[in-house]
Amino acid sequence: MKKTILFLFLCLLITGCRNELKCLEGTYSYKVSGKAVIDAGDSTNTVVLGDEIGAMEIIGQQGNNVLLTFNQLAGGVYVTTAVLNDSVLSLTPFDKVIFYQRDYDVVVSGQGHVYDQTIVFDLQYSSDKLNADKITMIAKHN
Repeated sequence: MKKTILFLFLCLLITGCRNELKCLEGTYSYKVSGKAVIDAGDSTNTVVLGDEIGAMEIIGQQGNNVLLTFNQLAGGVYVTTAVLNDSVLSLTPFDKVIFYQRDYDVVVSGQGHVYDQTIVFDLQYSSDKLNADKITMIAKHN
């Protein structure tokens, strides 16, 4: 019995994912939510942004670099790159359109922490009229 358990454990080690980047590649479902501060000129308002859902794909490139594509269910498409170091994806800032009563062009930055088949992103949105520093995106590997 002990030999069987040891054999199964060794098989698991051998067949397990050795390259973290290769294990990360693939298609994910994601959801984004959070609050933002909108500058209305004479005042500022904190608002809850509408939830965003969609598909994300991670494509490995050279070294620890990856390409990330985001395809929103509502129709928007965004692309950026990231660097993977010690289970953390550091995003290259990218432009995105956020809607809350009107469109806001924002720059998205942040990082994602990899937990097995899930990535938890801590994002920031910034522009001249809308800022958010606590946006969360959860991406689950399909």
